[in-house]
Amino acid sequence: MNPDLILKNIGTRNPGAFVLQIGAMDGVSFDDIRPYIEHFKWTGLFVEPIPEMFARLTSGYSRRPGMIFENSAISDFTGTIDMIRIPPSVVDRGIVHACYDGMSAVWPPRNGLGSEADRETVEKYGEKITVPCMTMDDLLLKHSVETIDMLVIDAEGHDWHIFKQLDLLRFRPTFIKIEYINLIREEADELIAKLEQFTYRHTVIGQDLYAVPAGMEADLCGHSDIQIGSPPCSSNVTIVTGIWDFEQEESTADSSRHFSHYLDHFEELCRLNIPMLIYAAKPHQHLIKLFRENRPTVLQNKHLSSFRENFDFFDAVQDIRKNPSWSARDAGLNVSKHGAIEWYNPMTMSKIFMLNDARIGNPFNSDYYVWLDCTILRTVPLEHLANDKTFHNMASYLQTFFFLTVPSGDAPTLHGFPRKDLARLCNRNDIPHICSGQFFGGHRDCIGEINGHYYSWLSRTLRAGLMGTEACVFTLLANNTPELCRVLHLGDESCVDIAAFFRNLGQAANM
Repeated sequence: MNPDLILKNIGTRNPGAFVLQIGAMDGVSFDDIRPYIEHFKWTGLFVEPIPEMFARLTSGYSRRPGMIFENSAISDFTGTIDMIRIPPSVVDRGIVHACYDGMSAVWPPRNGLGSEADRETVEKYGEKITVPCMTMDDLLLKHSVETIDMLVIDAEGHDWHIFKQLDLLRFRPTFIKIEYINLIREEADELIAKLEQFTYRHTVIGQDLYAVPAGMEADLCGHSDIQIGSPPCSSNVTIVTGIWDFEQEESTADSSRHFSHYLDHFEELCRLNIPMLIYAAKPHQHLIKLFRENRPTVLQNKHLSSFRENFDFFDAVQDIRKNPSWSARDAGLNVSKHGAIEWYNPMTMSKIFMLNDARIGNPFNSDYYVWLDCTILRTVPLEHLANDKTFHNMASYLQTFFFLTVPSGDAPTLHGFPRKDLARLCNRNDIPHICSGQFFGGHRDCIGEINGHYYSWLSRTLRAGLMGTEACVFTLLANNTPELCRVLHLGDESCVDIAAFFRNLGQAANM
């Protein structure tokens, strides 16, 4: 059973699907359903009992119509219930690890908050709070829910108390995901017995149980044939990129950065015989068709205005960008692209989101996805990228998520982000290297998880008034989730620069 493929097929066949998500937290962190909600524009009912997380949840969906929210816990009675949590303020100040952000549980806890490993942290910083709670029936009645296409429950050990109430004769979700790891043995057995009673097929992957109706399993798990351009070449890597014209708002006098020069590099990039998914506004799509000819390509229509409509942090970025105290940090910020152009940071900060959307659609059935800016061709000769071995050998770096880093120099700010704050959030004394935003990517199974962590760090830093470029947030990811990220530092003898990295890939024996 492949949950990604099932959700993709549901989205393709049922664009009006309705999601019930219980334990929605902030709507993104540790949430691999959110990308599908955004990609397919699903609506739903989102339930979260912790007030601060609920505020972030509603704010994150504020631009999406048709969303319903409930600030309550769900249990087998209606009234109030005690919960334990680590206050968000403790996480935001860096006193405890970011993994505690949003962590909570019905008292007494069964999740990590009840473990011996976390006992000291809970005793020192844990906070008991009382929140409203209601039954599943009361929840569905209050919000007039008639149909549930997807049910997601993440209740940190309280999951069976919630799921056992759902009438699977009346509501028959096409997709069920339930956190399984914190259930006691008897509850796990009862959960599986109920699914089997109502003819659901199920599997456990990692910490979660997934289930679909038995009669629909083969259909939902099947691949749909997608024929776009010529058949894909032998590469198992898909390049994701985009093209937008900022020239009317361009304030720099550097002619090498004007759109006409960007377009020259983009035309070069399009010569690669590698599957590509390209985001572009309609005025430039005819150029892509011309440049790519019959090479395997998917075009995604994405106008500049979409970065205002669909980027949750557009207003926060503008507030910081226009704040004199931010531009005063570095004399060059006012004339930099991310300082002078309102669209620039919303676009660059959306790269991982676009990469994740691409792996959800997965039109070429690739295992690996990389974002590649065409501006990389200012320093990397095209022949290094066009070498047949380059992308074949690249897969060895992409088993998790991969970043290249460059020396950060010694300036007190990095693209407007105070160096000392970036180091503090990375739990380091200094930041000698910063991640590159020109090239990054990874295995499709890892990208969704990275996407959630990225959203969390972006939200957390912007709330604190800290902004640089996407490279600063990538640096936070690389330092705080080393189990998900592989990093190669450029600037040493083995790989002096990004051109050498791609040259070495092309010259190496098959990896």
